[in-house]
Amino acid sequence: MEINTLKGFNLPQKKLAPVSLALAVAGVSSFSVQAEEKSTSLDTVVVVASTAPKSISDIPGTVWYVDQERIEQEARNGKSLGDILAATIPSLDVGSQGRTNYGQNLRGRSALVMIDGVSLNSSRSISRQFDSIDPFNIERIEVLSGATSVYGAGATGGVINIVTKKATQEGLHGETYLSGGSGFNNSDDYDGKIAQSISGGNEKARGRISAVYHDGGGKYDGNGDIIVPDTTQGSLQYNTTLDLMASGEINLTDTQTLSILAQYYDSQQDSPYGIYYGQNFAALADPSQIEVRKGFESDQQGGTERYMLNLNYLNTDFLNHQLMVQASYRKENMSFIPFIYGAYLAASEQDTEVVSLRMALLKDFGRFNLTYGVDGYIDSLDSSQTIFDPVTGAATGGLVNNSYATIGRYPGTEVASIAGFIQAEFNITDDWSVQGGYRYQYINNTIDDFVAGKAQTAIALGQATSADSIDGGSTDYNVGLFNLGTIYNINQANQVWANFSQGFDLADPAKYYGYGTYKPQANGHLTLVDSINVSDTELEGMT
Repeated sequence: MEINTLKGFNLPQKKLAPVSLALAVAGVSSFSVQAEEKSTSLDTVVVVASTAPKSISDIPGTVWYVDQERIEQEARNGKSLGDILAATIPSLDVGSQGRTNYGQNLRGRSALVMIDGVSLNSSRSISRQFDSIDPFNIERIEVLSGATSVYGAGATGGVINIVTKKATQEGLHGETYLSGGSGFNNSDDYDGKIAQSISGGNEKARGRISAVYHDGGGKYDGNGDIIVPDTTQGSLQYNTTLDLMASGEINLTDTQTLSILAQYYDSQQDSPYGIYYGQNFAALADPSQIEVRKGFESDQQGGTERYMLNLNYLNTDFLNHQLMVQASYRKENMSFIPFIYGAYLAASEQDTEVVSLRMALLKDFGRFNLTYGVDGYIDSLDSSQTIFDPVTGAATGGLVNNSYATIGRYPGTEVASIAGFIQAEFNITDDWSVQGGYRYQYINNTIDDFVAGKAQTAIALGQATSADSIDGGSTDYNVGLFNLGTIYNINQANQVWANFSQGFDLADPAKYYGYGTYKPQANGHLTLVDSINVSDTELEGMT
């Protein structure tokens, strides 16, 4: 049973429209040809396809638009953001219904996920992009399927842009959401959420603040048994989520606007249930002894904590151009629940910090439109792994996990990128237009020196005293990406379009490097014999 209450005033939104379906060829480039029937939904303006807002009818690509009404409808059914997208975007894979969106690809490839144009992807991505915002704060979701060269690395499958709610009216307005649900299995079978927003302003300045608190208990199957916890990517059982958001917009002059978005998102698990591996982990030899038991205690469980700040500046009369500048900052901590490694349990954790800047100039020459600019980012990663007390873990079958030692999980990395781009559109006639562009991107990866994880574990467990480190280093990449598309309006009801676009992606440098083979010495030192390092093996990009 579930009870939902939603109060407030919302502007009417258009319903989800399956704009088109496209065919992708092999590789990360895509070529699409499609005839489609035009409707009022094609006049919807989105920003997912380029830097500037654009009508869906003017985009030579497959675009999906999920409006606020559909998002609220799916959220009332208890669906997470990943489940909502899977239900509304035909080209997106079904998710795990847990914390991760690992394997939830767009057209079979990874997607670039953004909030208001700010990327949530990182060099060491662990697929938590959908564990980033509560549906209460989402106005709409824009999805561009297929490879795109406009955004560069990470968008080989397409782009998913989550647009947050903003203040759109003068005066003071509020929105309240209350929901509760239970399967009546026991006192732990519950789910509840409360959310409140306040927005308002005038023609000079507008703002919106919101707070969402979501508390969920255990999840049970049809027989009333608790669902087995996911010890790899993490689940959302016994999870508490807090989503705080503030946004505002100021009209500096008649031609200049400054907007800001700040968000704090915290989603943490505190489950009393865990996997019991038997006394002294006997279940590893006899898997039939593995069971889910109450009494799980751990110094670390799965969670996502994120701070995000986004600033946008728009000047509609800058040297006879439109100037758009976006600066963003994102810092996040992601942790996992304990996982068994033979004779002990351990849990990893990673900290990511990303600073990005994008500047674009737009010029309308009548039938010819031009967009050009630069963008760049610096993405830093630090990670660790907590080893839990092996004696206590073995005695309790993995149910009690007290911190014993902390080691490095992956080498520290810093990925820096700078790119220049140009995109043009030419309206040959009133019904036929051609558009294309080019992006040149330079990427530098810096990898820290690192002692392999197995060697660090041996030292932490008293099996060794010291170890050689694997040399780090840096690698450079220069990538040129091209796109070309055309649209022809056959009549007022139908149009045909074709599009070719290249994509680029880079494998995870943190997970690739830092592995080595060691030889133990009599004094307890581990001597490095062989390794995967930057100088011997340069990680190649995928274009």
